[in-house]
Amino acid sequence: MASFDDHHGIPQDNAVYATAEYWEQRYKNDKGSYDWFKTWKDLKDTLAPHFNTTDKILQLGCGNSTLSSDMYDDGFEQIVNIDISESVIARMAEENKDRAQMECESQRSQGRCWML
Repeated sequence: MASFDDHHGIPQDNAVYATAEYWEQRYKNDKGSYDWFKTWKDLKDTLAPHFNTTDKILQLGCGNSTLSSDMYDDGFEQIVNIDISESVIARMAEENKDRAQMECESQRSQGRCWML
């Protein structure tokens, strides 16, 4: 098993990114939000013209990003968030409980089979 020990917040071995245990530990220690690539504000002008507000959007590896909640607030309400970390999914579900159309599921969920 790769070491979770890190140097300045970066794991010594990239293999840990593939483990649920790494993400559970990270999200238990990180209570904020983090958009690893871009925020919806940054992407909106480029992506929004390619979506209809009725499209169903799947966000794989949603983590604690604000992307889906910001998109939802802009009218894209059919969003499914999926992550390997059950604790971050529970937190996302709680934070978005008033966004009735949004779904949050663990990748470990037995209820669905995703085909991409």
